[in-house]
Formats: sequence, C-alpha cells, structure tokens
Amino acid sequence: MTIFTPSFFFLGKTSLFPILIKKSLIYMTLSIFQCFILILWLISFFSFLSSILLKIIKFLERKYNFLYVCAVFNYRQGAHNVVAVTKEVYDKCSTPRRGSKVYRSGKDRVRLVKGQNYFMCNFPGHCGSGVKIAINAA
Repeated sequence: MTIFTPSFFFLGKTSLFPILIKKSLIYMTLSIFQCFILILWLISFFSFLSSILLKIIKFLERKYNFLYVCAVFNYRQGAHNVVAVTKEVYDKCSTPRRGSKVYRSGKDRVRLVKGQNYFMCNFPGHCGSGVKIAINAA
C-alpha cells in the first residue's frame, strides 16, 4: 500500500488530501466545509444545465411548434358530440359545413390553435341551450 499526501489548491486554501491507493481504488477525505462547497457547486452546475435545456426546448417549441395545448371533452358517448366550428357558426348555432371536424368518442382530446377556438354540440337543440364553448389559447 502506497500513501500519497499531495497538496491541492481548493477555493483559495491549500489542503492536504490523503490519497490511499490500494488495488486500483482511490480514497479522498474532504472536510465538511469542502463537501458543502462541492454540493453547492454541483447544484449550480446542474441548474446551469437545466437553464440551457430549457432554452433549447423553448427554441424548438418556437421553431417546430411541437408543444401544444389540448382541450379535453368528457361526455356520455351518443348523448353529445364536439364539433370544431368557425366564429360565425358558433354565434348562429347553425349546423356546420361538411368540412368541420366532429368528435364522438366521449373522451376527446382536441389540439388547440393559437387564438380563439370554437366548439359546439350539433345535436338538435343542444347549441341553442348553451352546449358550446369558446377557448382562447395563448
């Protein structure tokens, strides 16, 4: 067993770290203060990494628009439906044109576009009695 006691520079102070080398294992002893400083450094390092990752995610969100907001509609299947409509159809509660997307599952997840989104139930009498919603997605 060989014992080395080199002098290391740690935060402006010279400390002796006894290093024991035995069967390819290195043991270092640190003071409580040095452990505390090391933990603080690790926390700041990982918070720096997380801030960089957050910036990358925000950049990718703006560039590729892969993060989005969903509206979830839960209702009894067969009793209602959800139809994505325009503002004019929403205001008049009229039957939407053929191109409107109709959801019928009872557990619908609808991707919202930025700005106003209009939905209604087109079963007879439902929209007129208030089964409709306008959602503003920012």
